[in-house]
Amino acid sequence: MNSNVDLQGHDFQLIPFGSGRRGCPAMQLGLTTVRLALGNLVHCFNWELPTGMLPKDLDMTEKFGLSLSKAKHLLAMLTHRL
Repeated sequence: MNSNVDLQGHDFQLIPFGSGRRGCPAMQLGLTTVRLALGNLVHCFNWELPTGMLPKDLDMTEKFGLSLSKAKHLLAMLTHRL
């Protein structure tokens, strides 16, 4: 390619929509909110497998799609920590 665009520099011709100066201004707030919510779930609850289920019985196979997810939902019993 005969181009004067610096691929490693700050040439705004190659920055896709949604990043750089056109990026979402609240992205950091969203990431922080998700981390806080997950931290509260881990901190406030005891997590256990359902009655009679052993760790070896967990189905950890994945289903491919737009994002990678579990083929079968993981089950957990939550008890509130006092």
